[in-house]
Amino acid sequence: MPHDSLSTPHRERPRRGHLQARKLGVYLLAVLFAVLGLAGCGGPGADSEAPPEQALNRTVTIAAGALPSSVNELIAQTRAADTGLIYFMLYLPLLKENTDFKDGPATFGPRLAHAWEFSDDRRQLTFHLREDAKWSDGVPITADDVRFTWEAQRSPEVAWSGLEMKTPIVDVEVIDPHTVRFHYETPYANQLVDAAQGVILPKHVWSELPFSAWRESNLWFQERAVSSGPFVLERWQEGERLVLRRNEHYFSEQMPAYDTLVIRAVPDEATRIAQLRAGEANFSIIEPAGAVMVKEIPGLELIAYDYRQIGFVTWNQRRPIFQDVRVRQALTFGIDREAIVETLNFGYSRLTASPYLIGAWVYNENLERRPYDPDQARALLAEAGWRDTDGDGVVDKDGEPLRFTLETNNESKLRQNITVMIQEQLSRVGIDVEVGSADFGALIERERAGNFDASVLGIGIDTSWNLDALFHSRSIGAHSWNLGAYRNEEVDRLIDEIQAVAEPADAKPLHDALQELIWREQPVTILYQNQKLVATQGIGNVAPSMISAWANVAAWQLVDD
Repeated sequence: MPHDSLSTPHRERPRRGHLQARKLGVYLLAVLFAVLGLAGCGGPGADSEAPPEQALNRTVTIAAGALPSSVNELIAQTRAADTGLIYFMLYLPLLKENTDFKDGPATFGPRLAHAWEFSDDRRQLTFHLREDAKWSDGVPITADDVRFTWEAQRSPEVAWSGLEMKTPIVDVEVIDPHTVRFHYETPYANQLVDAAQGVILPKHVWSELPFSAWRESNLWFQERAVSSGPFVLERWQEGERLVLRRNEHYFSEQMPAYDTLVIRAVPDEATRIAQLRAGEANFSIIEPAGAVMVKEIPGLELIAYDYRQIGFVTWNQRRPIFQDVRVRQALTFGIDREAIVETLNFGYSRLTASPYLIGAWVYNENLERRPYDPDQARALLAEAGWRDTDGDGVVDKDGEPLRFTLETNNESKLRQNITVMIQEQLSRVGIDVEVGSADFGALIERERAGNFDASVLGIGIDTSWNLDALFHSRSIGAHSWNLGAYRNEEVDRLIDEIQAVAEPADAKPLHDALQELIWREQPVTILYQNQKLVATQGIGNVAPSMISAWANVAAWQLVDD
């Protein structure tokens, strides 16, 4: 296993070997039955006959856990990892983020913009657009599209979940058809990141629909999905599959080396692996338990790579039991994260104490990872007044047992297994935990409203290193990720100061202080930093990155070409 979190993807070639002596249980039996008994596979894409697009020449097929709910990024509810990259296949951003954030702030490369510069006072940022960029209907992409996109992103009627990134931009001025200027009230650390965030939308088509109607108009956007990226939308079967074809108006000299890209929704991982084995799919993201089986199947390649995501437990501080920092610290000491990583993640993740990525320039190397220590957990609980006074094995205080529900999204078998393991671990220190799960969308909506106790989730860490959405008190409620309603004035101040620093690299001491404070406060228990896994067959030149598993999808090669 690679141990440098910023390392290149690690490929594990197919081989026969002794399976690790772990309790794989029903999950791997399901995978085995699906792989060996293909005729019995159910689920989308496991048809008795190949779907029509399989008969096309030069077709690449992705088996995805789910698909976005809309072709319009601003109104979509993405339900599965990496499906958001679909938007970058159809629509391009101004800039492309690079993954060179080990020694300093990440840099950007050109996409729709070929050059950009700040004014001397850093209150203006000017982009120069490519003059050869066109929409798939042949209409030129201009500065009017950039301004229209900003207006849509900021519209309260559209209610885009990324609105906070555009709030500091007070105006987007069209200078000429290929020059656009962003205006800011004041310089701050993430001006370029915020300006570049999101894809550019087609004004000449989508401005026909008022913003007030966008959220009720999925089909309207699908029928008018003109593209600027390497692919155009040919067919969208909601909840089932997307069919994309090569965009002949794409300006890049590196056109996709195949004609058609099919993305199927295949929620069941056993079925996805079966489709790879049968040659019905070329690519799929898989969970760590599935990697054991993938490595045993001839012809499949497993790629492990580091990803900008952490797994964590949120403690809802609207609940009195989680308001005492000693209880939150005890919970962290009572969770054996190393056992989770080794047993459930099969080693495909790294233990960490920080919400920042290991190896990134902002990471605080001096943080001590709290070890698994049940005795320390019991001592902290006792200090906070929680003792087993009635001998029933559960600590109590003022006659109330320490009992709560730990839930997660039911799309992830891994997270469901984590909740069960945490349940057992915390029972050893006298905490009674019930487990539950729900559909991701319903779960998040309920948690943002505060109707939960604790949850196991994962979140991508933006390389702008802005922890506002996770820990700032203003990010409690709708469209934010401070699900636990954590409030700390010093944390708020540090986050604000970090964002106010015009040169990001100068904020390193503030980042260190922020990580130390979060480490002491434990508003969440950070379980691990993810690695991700993809399985492929029949394609080459697959290079997933910290940004996305599908990062270079347009450069994939069919092995027969």
